[in-house]
Amino acid sequence: MRQWVLLRVQRIPVLRVLAETAEHLFAPSQPVGVLGVIFNADGHVLVAEHAARLADPWGLPGGWLNRREIPEHGILREIDEELDMTVALDGYVGTHVHEYGRHQPRGLTLVFRLRSALGDRDTVASRTWEVVRTRWVSVDEACALAPRTAELIRRAAAGQLGTAVAS
Repeated sequence: MRQWVLLRVQRIPVLRVLAETAEHLFAPSQPVGVLGVIFNADGHVLVAEHAARLADPWGLPGGWLNRREIPEHGILREIDEELDMTVALDGYVGTHVHEYGRHQPRGLTLVFRLRSALGDRDTVASRTWEVVRTRWVSVDEACALAPRTAELIRRAAAGQLGTAVAS
């Protein structure tokens, strides 16, 4: 009986769309974020002061992936939404696992190396309330301001790009 119902659902477009929508609404999800280590023409890293992170406000720009979004598209979308700048994607650097606390799940943040044609004297304006201000800093200063992702910042600076596993 179950097999018969599933076959009918697959053949009727409206039912198939409703079933896929229900699956995406009720399926468990894991929060996945993206961060960008953005290097300018002078070799410095862009850090952003985030309004919602009071304990450690300075860090790398980025955000959460949308449902079914490709990570490489997600980081470019987040940079476009939050910052008034154009970047080029160099590649995937690595993954940062973070804890939210007892009542929230662990999450993953995929870190990408990006580059900008801007220089140290160029300012990057925020397009959203989420980013208070930005500044260009050395790799060492970026690591000090964002210690949780320092290893990935150093890997990006060294050009050590990871490989994402496709299935």
